[in-house]
Amino acid sequence: MTAIIGVLNRSAVAIAADSAVSIDSGGKFKAYNHANKIFNLSSNHAIAILIYNSASLLGIPWETIIKSYRKKEKSFNSVKAYRADFINFVKSFEKKYHKDGSFNTLNQIAWGVIDVAEKEYMRQLEYEEEKLNELPSDKIIIAQNDIFKQVIKSNIKAAKNLPSIQIKESIVKNEINSNKTDIDNLFEKFCIHHQLETKQHIEAFYKLIYMAAVKEVFLESHTGLAFCGFGDDEIFPSCYRATIGGFVGEIRYSVDNYPAIIENSNTSSIVPLAQTDIMSTFIEGIDPSSKENLPNIIREALAKFKDVVVKSIDNSSENEKKLGNVLEKSIDDIVQILSEDLEKIRRDSHVQPMLDTISFLSKEDLAELAESLINLTYLKRRVTFDEESVGGPVDVAVITKGDGFIWIKRKHYFEPELNLQYIANVIKS
Repeated sequence: MTAIIGVLNRSAVAIAADSAVSIDSGGKFKAYNHANKIFNLSSNHAIAILIYNSASLLGIPWETIIKSYRKKEKSFNSVKAYRADFINFVKSFEKKYHKDGSFNTLNQIAWGVIDVAEKEYMRQLEYEEEKLNELPSDKIIIAQNDIFKQVIKSNIKAAKNLPSIQIKESIVKNEINSNKTDIDNLFEKFCIHHQLETKQHIEAFYKLIYMAAVKEVFLESHTGLAFCGFGDDEIFPSCYRATIGGFVGEIRYSVDNYPAIIENSNTSSIVPLAQTDIMSTFIEGIDPSSKENLPNIIREALAKFKDVVVKSIDNSSENEKKLGNVLEKSIDDIVQILSEDLEKIRRDSHVQPMLDTISFLSKEDLAELAESLINLTYLKRRVTFDEESVGGPVDVAVITKGDGFIWIKRKHYFEPELNLQYIANVIKS
């Protein structure tokens, strides 16, 4: 896993990343602490690329792809243009070196779809357990198939609301048809295991696989990319992101439509990537899981309050019913008002003062802040029972318009004094 962060103000970008990487081999995990996640995208320009999640694309290391791109020494007027050109290079690189078909990615997507559907199906079975136990044995199978049908249907509905990724839908359909036999066998084994009727669900299952392939759902191995720095015509820095997945006739990828752009009206920004929980807690003043659960906690408290009020009044049951309905209808409005007020307090008293201060930090202080946030994430993982998925040396770099890409801290897999020719080539470039 990974912890990466970018801290931007009008004068510079400071980026920092840990060195931990986890390898999954048949369900067995191995962690290493020597991965490179920050790369200078151009030897002569103020632009960097950060990677997180998968360290390779279709078996090709990202380090190889990035350094092959860097040899071209292209220059663009904006960071956004760098992102677009790099993605085009990845497409051409894949066509040149990747010879396998699409089944590996489709297999991962199909397994991911099955995993999501299975978990939801098992939860529904547990919820409906009492009703199912009351049915005759010949009716139980029918009821189970109905439950699974609703699970698939709800997942398709949810997928439709997601943004589309950058891939041609006609190509996806052709690739799915080309691998139909393997997908059929995969789904049939799942249905046999859960005593479900394959023919009843196979059409909806294919539709869900298709939706997962064309929508912003990355169930396969994928990599997050962040492009930080300055374009040739830009006086302030920015950070643009993208996600690149597997291969279904062509590369599956999406671009982030909400970049961090520094301008006169937005003088600083913090961009946490990958494992963001601890960094987000520091930035926002509240743990993300607590923030997510807070509306539900408020809603449950108000529901209990409603019950107490209704039970305590000494009126007719009709009046109690009316009061209960009024209070019930008010709960969602109250939850929304409280959530918005708490968000405003958090933004005004915690987030904005920090961003205002970051606006005036020096390059050195930006680098120190970025490194500290990575170390804070590592420390939290270290002293709790969470998986220690952040660790190793912290690489830190600063990018400015005038000086370009500057390493503040960088690990090497070799001793520099034993490789003077390499150092000389770096200095020349």
